[in-house]
Amino acid sequence: MKKVNLTKLMLMAIGLGLFILVGCESKDNSSSSLTPDEASVEDIIAQDANQLFGVEIMGEDDPSSFSKTLAESAIGKFVPIADGEVLAYGRRVRFEKDRIVIVVAPDSQSAVATLRVKLVGKFVIKLKDTTAANKGLILKDINQVMERKVHFVRNPSDSARRWRADSLTAGFGKSVPGTLNLGGVKIIIKNGAKNNVFQFVNPLNYWMSVSNVPNVALGDEVIIEATVTNSTANDKAVAFIHRGENRGEKRGRIKERMNDAGLFGDRVAGDNIYTIRFVVGATDFDGLHVGALDFFSKSTLFDTELPYNALTVHIPYKK
Repeated sequence: MKKVNLTKLMLMAIGLGLFILVGCESKDNSSSSLTPDEASVEDIIAQDANQLFGVEIMGEDDPSSFSKTLAESAIGKFVPIADGEVLAYGRRVRFEKDRIVIVVAPDSQSAVATLRVKLVGKFVIKLKDTTAANKGLILKDINQVMERKVHFVRNPSDSARRWRADSLTAGFGKSVPGTLNLGGVKIIIKNGAKNNVFQFVNPLNYWMSVSNVPNVALGDEVIIEATVTNSTANDKAVAFIHRGENRGEKRGRIKERMNDAGLFGDRVAGDNIYTIRFVVGATDFDGLHVGALDFFSKSTLFDTELPYNALTVHIPYKK
């Protein structure tokens, strides 16, 4: 299996070009304002960030390409949204500088970095009316914040990199303002008689060690269930999953529809638990990736007057 630095993955999952704040108070952004330990953690993050360039899994430059996937989901094909069919959607975004908050433990043996990035740009939807061949585009402004926490431990065996990431949380973000609410995520990976289960309510409280992110292999069956509600009760969520390598690496990815219709592994129709079931195939690339669960209010996709309203969960995984 290809080895990939997890700090790099962590930054890939939430964006680039971050602005440094340290501890619980604002400080000057110069290195002179940091303690030696804070500066060392900042340096490790900067080293990995400098290796990254381009658009990560939430950004898609070209509206003509964001409908391309490695496979077409039966769910996406046969469970259309009632008043129209979404042919494709994507985000043209830039990642605005926000902040990294670094808190070093009193014993100076560990540190936690909280990373935040703002997504600003345009949400692009391609539509096709179910009764006609007419296609249309909807463009909406994006204002969304993504966040993740990373735990570092001192690395005395390497003088060049005195800290290393040993665990990280799932990533989480909502549009501003936003009315979607996450009730929890459950991931079941079936390999023969063996089931591995990953389950959490609050992504930012769910820590995964570097060696224990979800791991899938060729032929594994994966079931993902996510509970999402909308404070506006008559505006249910519409759910998708992105998996595979991010677009910036030019390798392709899969984007599929999740469903709450009681089909394809979904246990109960209309209970606000959105489900995707798939078998890991040969076209899924080996390596360390980010899976993104992408939720939108239905009005985001079909009402031209109402704003972008989204909730996103990022989960690192290996194949």
